Amino acid sequence: FSYFWSSFGTKVTLVEGAVRIAPLEDAEISAEMAKAFKKMGVDVKTGSFCKSVVREGDGVKVTLQDGTELAAEVCLLSVGIAPNTEGIGLESVGIVLGKGGFIQRDASYRTTASGFYAIGDVCGPPALAHTAYAEAHVCVERIAGHHVPDVDYGNMPAATYCQPQIASVGLTEEAARAKGLDLKVGRFPYSANGKARGTGHTEGLVKVIVDAKRNEIVGAHIIGHDASEQLANFVMARGAEVTAQHFLHTVHAHPTMGEAMVEAVAVALDSCTHL
Repeated sequence: FSYFWSSFGTKVTLVEGAVRIAPLEDAEISAEMAKAFKKMGVDVKTGSFCKSVVREGDGVKVTLQDGTELAAEVCLLSVGIAPNTEGIGLESVGIVLGKGGFIQRDASYRTTASGFYAIGDVCGPPALAHTAYAEAHVCVERIAGHHVPDVDYGNMPAATYCQPQIASVGLTEEAARAKGLDLKVGRFPYSANGKARGTGHTEGLVKVIVDAKRNEIVGAHIIGHDASEQLANFVMARGAEVTAQHFLHTVHAHPTMGEAMVEAVAVALDSCTHL
């Protein structure tokens, strides 16, 4: 929404309680997004939560926990989601709710009550439409008696639809290092990609995190134009357990933005010739 209103010419101040915006994304990608937002004129304030919002005339006064006061016409608060499970009779049929009021279910999306199934946001994060789609397919296929694999939440893509877009799958570099993995990290900027230069979308980069011991792509992070469209290549590769070396030797059409993905892997494997 910060991007949305700013693109209309509205003066926007973005307040994030965490130390950086897009705090669930890779820190490097978050930094790129902060630079892009500042470039478009968004005033980014991090590391302080909202303390109070008070109506003043036709606008509002927002006070942050660090004492900063902000005046605006409109204040949009975004503080996560809660499941709409209260007062609809779930307990009366034997459906058990877990922490936060989310419905408990198994890998086939059966609840604790026979004949009742639950999928989507009501079961808890990740609260993504494509997660719910995947859960629904598995649920219905198994109701029909078909054998299908569990939803792989470790390979669930995420996307943020501002411009530049953010798209990611797997571990961030910080999370991978916390697991003690020996990493090879590759980065390739769109400024070095022919299609990006030709179309004027040179902002952003592709970042790939490879487990050096297993030659496995453990995380992929993209910030740039249509990043969400490109990410599927990495999601498919991870789901099929394609090695980084195999991905490197998969030919991508030229010129395409997708070439940046191969180039990032090439950088990680010390095989890049285009930087």
